[in-house]
Amino acid sequence: MLLLLAVSPGCNKYDYVLAQTNNLRAISLACQLYHSSYGTYPEELIEPELAPFLGGDFTLLVDEWGNSVNYQVTEKGFVLSSPGPDGESGTDDDIHMTHPEPDQ
Repeated sequence: MLLLLAVSPGCNKYDYVLAQTNNLRAISLACQLYHSSYGTYPEELIEPELAPFLGGDFTLLVDEWGNSVNYQVTEKGFVLSSPGPDGESGTDDDIHMTHPEPDQ
């Protein structure tokens, strides 16, 4: 698994938002690999068949603030989201990732 450091250039402060964005990218890639293998996206993130694509690291499914990552299968793909630092979904600090990207 590729490890990306969440330290901003020129700064020694840990960037939680960047780290969570990287975690969502890793989960997104795992879901895409799952789709390549099984022809469908996982119905939920806690599936034994998804584990190998996550490198067995289910800790990615908990965000940087200790909240569960939200996952929703859509007509064309899926949406991943973290409720962000405030721990509440639907607020301005949420972090989202959609596959495929809306313009694709």
